[in-house]
Amino acid sequence: MPVFKAIANKLAMRRFKNLEQHQTEALIDALAGAKAIDGRLLPVELEELLEITKKLDWNGDMMLERYVDQTVERATELEPTEQNMLSFFGEIGERLGEDWLREETYYLCSRVALADDVIEEEERLFLKYLVQAFEIDPQRQALIIRKIREEM
Repeated sequence: MPVFKAIANKLAMRRFKNLEQHQTEALIDALAGAKAIDGRLLPVELEELLEITKKLDWNGDMMLERYVDQTVERATELEPTEQNMLSFFGEIGERLGEDWLREETYYLCSRVALADDVIEEEERLFLKYLVQAFEIDPQRQALIIRKIREEM
């Protein structure tokens, strides 16, 4: 799938190689949330997620594959209420920290959500709550979405 190749290429960029471990984990958590927002994750989607996360430098206490499995489990079990979503992604936003990284993560998650050119209600709400939780300026959000549409 071309979207995941584009995401993998972006994650291979040097700026993503300098992340602290908690930022890497938060980025993986956000991508897992984007993939699992509808409450299910196909085996091929899990494999894609694992492949793209291998582009990141991993220095965690557990193996990357185990971390991805655990974060996918947390994301698929998340009841998609406004409070749960804002809390879940707010905590991820705090761990990401820097504005550029929150914006890049929003970009990557949006690419995942928009990959099939159809935005389901869960995906629309996911993106709405992600913008709120990551405190992304509406003008920046509009630029990010415009960039994604041009790329697609």
